[in-house]
Amino acid sequence: MSQEQKLGQAKTVARALVGLLSLLILLGGSPAMAQFNEVDDLAAEQAKEKQELEKMKQELRSIKGEVNDAMRSMSELTQTMQERPMAGAGQPVHEVHLFAKEKDIDLGGGKKAHCLTYNGQVPGPELHLKEGEPTRIVLHNELTVPTSLHFHGLVLPHTVDGLPRAGTAATKDSQPKSERYLRPGEIYAYQFIPTVQASGYYHPQVMHLKQRDLGLYGAIIVHPRLNSRSPDQELSLFINKVTVAAGKESGQKAQDVLVINGKTAPHIPAIETSPGKRLRLHIFNLSDQAVPLHLSGHRLEVVASNGSDPLEPHVIRDTVNLNPSDRVVVDILADNPGVWSLASDRPNQVSDKEGNFPSGLAVVFKYKVQ
Repeated sequence: MSQEQKLGQAKTVARALVGLLSLLILLGGSPAMAQFNEVDDLAAEQAKEKQELEKMKQELRSIKGEVNDAMRSMSELTQTMQERPMAGAGQPVHEVHLFAKEKDIDLGGGKKAHCLTYNGQVPGPELHLKEGEPTRIVLHNELTVPTSLHFHGLVLPHTVDGLPRAGTAATKDSQPKSERYLRPGEIYAYQFIPTVQASGYYHPQVMHLKQRDLGLYGAIIVHPRLNSRSPDQELSLFINKVTVAAGKESGQKAQDVLVINGKTAPHIPAIETSPGKRLRLHIFNLSDQAVPLHLSGHRLEVVASNGSDPLEPHVIRDTVNLNPSDRVVVDILADNPGVWSLASDRPNQVSDKEGNFPSGLAVVFKYKVQ
């Protein structure tokens, strides 16, 4: 074999070896290459997830900043609303002044009791408001003990619901006060806009039951903004029990006396009406006894009970039962002229311990002479 033939054969073998080696690399290296590719893909995925997480963190930081800004704005708005006067958009403010003071009250029949009063009377002044009407009720504490004011039955912001809070009241030197009451000699203005029709009453939240039972209460009625069927007459009746202390000089015996609007029968002022009139009574039972109240010769239309929305249709009753702390609104159609009685059906609630009748919870209901 010549030298050239040997060289050609060597080249052929070399090419075959190169081809075989390439095939082996291709077949044997595929798993390794696939693993490298998977690692690369996983790294890319992790990098992408990291970018997305970072983006989410940025968005959360942005949202948190917006929430903080909104909360600061709301806080500033609330502070502004508390500090600015109630006069808004030229609408007049309904302003009332209540003076909490001590006074001896004549219950009738020679019975007297030392009471806590608003404006020297029991119950306090009857307040009539309208939905949407800016209202300012100024409490003057002329007592020797702390007191406050709560509007029972009204839906109001917490800053005026019963007690002045820190930052909403000021002392005489205009510094914020943290106490949740008015000390003797202090004055506080409760400012609000009633938004819901209501039949409620105002009373203290400090030493609540004691001060209320001694006479600190009065009706607060919120009338609807829109015209509705209105009664011809409207008044409130408070049922309560007053403790009469013994008096050495007067000879008065210590006793508990049931009263309506601070008077005991037969000294309670009569309810007077005319034929065809519609009366509305807001009745509050502040005593510790259940009272079945009946108006002879008439039916009672229950309009609302214990803060409920006006009932439609009205519920007709012969007798209305009031448990302790109950309040009810009833309409009466004056369609039976004469002299009648609105009284408890319980004998022990219309007579005293000595058996004297009438006494306690009985009021004359009569028609005016035409």
